[in-house]
Amino acid sequence: MKTAVAFLAGVASGWMARSTVDNSRGAVVSVATAAFDLVAWTRRVIATEREYLSDLVAEARSRANLHQAHSRRAADSGARPVADSREGHA
Repeated sequence: MKTAVAFLAGVASGWMARSTVDNSRGAVVSVATAAFDLVAWTRRVIATEREYLSDLVAEARSRANLHQAHSRRAADSGARPVADSREGHA
């Protein structure tokens, strides 16, 4: 009796799955399309974040070079370097 119930449950679940999906090829194509969309979205997000990080590094490098140039100019003239207005204020 348990075997017959299990068999009927298997047939019913297979029938329901088959009726919800046209055929297995359509399901595979849908899943593959979703996967390609996800990969494209992921690449866009990574490219955006990489560009943001590159901009941050470039800005930091520019500020560091500017700070070094001011320090060198101050050292060459014998004057004390001017402190950044943000330094010393808590």
